[in-house]
Amino acid sequence: FGSSGSDGTLWQPLVGMPRNRFAELGPSGYGPQFKHNVAFISENGWAPAAESWLLELRCGRSIGSAKAGAEAVGAAAAAGPRGSGGLPDAEPVVPDELDQDDFDIVVQVGSKVSATLDAGWHDKIALKWDLPGDITAEEASDILQREVRALLERLDEAAMHGACGPGVSC
Repeated sequence: FGSSGSDGTLWQPLVGMPRNRFAELGPSGYGPQFKHNVAFISENGWAPAAESWLLELRCGRSIGSAKAGAEAVGAAAAAGPRGSGGLPDAEPVVPDELDQDDFDIVVQVGSKVSATLDAGWHDKIALKWDLPGDITAEEASDILQREVRALLERLDEAAMHGACGPGVSC
């Protein structure tokens, strides 16, 4: 039943309204509510650790993320931020399941990154983070943290230049 508002009008909760699927994704999701969306793709399980570092270090920046490829095992499963509660809950999806139009940045991460991306990814900011095959979790964690920090610095710099406007030195 409806309730009375302070002005005497009746209001009822809306029933049958379509749900916003992006709103259900939560802080580790991606979508139009974010200024940037990053897709981490890995054939050998490093994408979840890279995404967990992004989530740990984004510090309120409007950046969404998703991971695709192999599930994290071994060193890759232990390479996320220490004390952060581990890797994001959702398992990686198959890269073909990600809609390339939803992302402006794609990061290929792992050992011997050599896979070529589908044509739909070519207009994105594309990065390759190559990790040695025999790397320890601690070494990988340090490299991923450093790479994510560098990515965040690039995005901050681009935002600063965008805010200053053309012809203005920041």
